[in-house]
Amino acid sequence: MKKKKVFIVLLSSVIILIGGYFGWKFYQNTTRTIIPVDDLDKVSIKKENNQLILVGKAKLDQFERVSNYGAVQINDTLYIYVMKTKSLIKEDGIKENITKISVSDSPVSPEKIYLVSGKHIEVKEKDKPKMNYMDVTRYSKKRELIE
Repeated sequence: MKKKKVFIVLLSSVIILIGGYFGWKFYQNTTRTIIPVDDLDKVSIKKENNQLILVGKAKLDQFERVSNYGAVQINDTLYIYVMKTKSLIKEDGIKENITKISVSDSPVSPEKIYLVSGKHIEVKEKDKPKMNYMDVTRYSKKRELIE
């Protein structure tokens, strides 16, 4: 009887831990948003070893962290967005190699680099949430970054 009780307690604990982990990840995914350009005022671009590096700090609330970066080049312009999500620990530092994550169909290197933000950059499909995508040309604010 005692072994059965211990087994049930252990199994319940494992189920609660796994459920809590996946519940937290789901919550983080639903709270992920693009950080406004105004909250990225200490962010700049540096060129190191022929690579573009985005560095700086974001203004975040407690229990938020920088989660995702995106860089899309259209013709000779590179648009960069930064996203945040809920977190148990505040992480506001930014350091990302933009050259590695940049999506481009242009053979030329970018002449202008913009940091963009806005509600409409993330295009959400109501019927098919897996078809959501980012359209950086739908920004509401932008700031030019200079190397």
